Formats: sequence, structure tokens, C-alpha cells
Amino acid sequence: VPDYQGTWQGDFSVTGCVDEGDWTGVCQQAPNGTLWPLMLEITQTRDSVTGTTGLYGAYLTPVSVSGTIRQSGHLVVSGTSTNTIQGHLIETTVSNWETITTDNERMTGRYRVTTSIAGLQGSVHHDGELRLVAKTSATPLMAGGDQVYLAEVLRTVADLRWR
Repeated sequence: VPDYQGTWQGDFSVTGCVDEGDWTGVCQQAPNGTLWPLMLEITQTRDSVTGTTGLYGAYLTPVSVSGTIRQSGHLVVSGTSTNTIQGHLIETTVSNWETITTDNERMTGRYRVTTSIAGLQGSVHHDGELRLVAKTSATPLMAGGDQVYLAEVLRTVADLRWR
């Protein structure tokens, strides 16, 4: 079983985006090929994992994830977090996460993140491919951060809604 426990940092490339309802137009802010920071912190017990991922770096509220390590060595996790940011109830879901490490130092793979806001119709889905993601610590170190990207998304959605 690969050793996924620890802190992983790097970036991912947007490989797809679907914006629906009030979110229409948000994908223009991050077209395919856009690079975003990523952090993943994992605690591992044999083939079971729990942890936190900070997609877009610290710009979105971290999402708690859990999952397993398949016999093939692939890490498969998912999770949903709901938080209030700037007075808005935000739901962020990580799904389709399937990554692998062959050397316990670098990780590759893919995932999907879906974001919705209470009171708005629809959601936005970003598909991503991990690019340069490396283990930076053997222990989880998750720290919070500001929500600069989310604030920009909220402004974009508000602008699109009132056009």
C-alpha cells in the first residue's frame, strides 16, 4: 500500500468546466489550461484515509475528504463542506478524485470540484488534472486562508445575474 499520509502541495490544470444557471459565464474566468494551487493533507490507517484538501490553494474553504487506497495503489477520496463566507452559504463537493503515487513523493491523477451557493440556481463544476504535486511533509499541516478566489467568483456570479 502506498504511503499517502502527509501534506501534498502543487498545482492542477483545469481540464473542463461546466457552469449552469446563475453560474453561466464563470467558466470564462478559468478556461482549460488554467493552473491553480492545490493542497492535500492525508491521515492514513492501512488502506483508509481521511483528510482535507484546499483546492485553489487557500482561496476556497478546505473540504474534508475520506476514502480508500485501492489494490492498484490509487487514492480515491470524496467529500463535501458547507461554510458561510461573506454571508453566503457555500457548498463545495470533491468527487471523482483518483490519484496515484508510485514513489511516495509525487502524485498524479484527476478530480472534480463542484461549487454552489444557497439562493443561486445551478452550480459550477471544475475538472482538474494534478500536474506538479509533491509530498512536502510526512504529517498533515492544514492551515486556513483567505477566500480571495471565492470572493471573485461571487462578484462574477452577481454581475452575470444582474445583466
